[in-house]
Amino acid sequence: MLLNAMAHTILSEGLADQKFLGARTTGLDEFQAYVQSWTPERAALLCGLDAEEIRRAARLYAVHGPSFVPAPYAGAFSDVHAGDYNADYIQSFSDEGYTVGCGGGNFCPSAVHTRGQTAVFILKGTHGTGYVPPSCETTHAFDDVACPATAQEPFGDWIGQLYQEGITAGCGGNDFCPTAGIPNQQMAAFLVRAFGIPHL
Repeated sequence: MLLNAMAHTILSEGLADQKFLGARTTGLDEFQAYVQSWTPERAALLCGLDAEEIRRAARLYAVHGPSFVPAPYAGAFSDVHAGDYNADYIQSFSDEGYTVGCGGGNFCPSAVHTRGQTAVFILKGTHGTGYVPPSCETTHAFDDVACPATAQEPFGDWIGQLYQEGITAGCGGNDFCPTAGIPNQQMAAFLVRAFGIPHL
């Protein structure tokens, strides 16, 4: 049932590799008709998972497959070079539209990114790189986050939506601390909540 719901998502959202399916499969129309009724909501009722988690899993699988290996680094940023730590992944991160770097053609690989920047990465990861969050006028939750967003504090819409989706409760005292760096343990919590990663 879970695989049927993932197939439903992949096919209905146009994420399938049509060239591969045309060359390597038969009976695709019949299969697509069969899984049409296997919505993530239907599978969620039977397997106890959240429907949106099923969709996210399907999207990740469709885009990268179970054993993703990025293409070699191709010079996306002037401060990242072939052979640098995680250079291939940085290239993929750029190619897929998740980042444009830190400005001036650079990626700033050793910089600590902020909690505000993390809100953008997380939501683009869960919803797709073309995602635009609703206005913070409908999602605003934290006293230290500018709403409407400004050039100096540009992440209000993203932070509000991160809160609405239950991914963050802020940093305490009704604040989000948007300019603070994000330690690994906080990033881990964001990722577990955003992507429904099983944990103890």
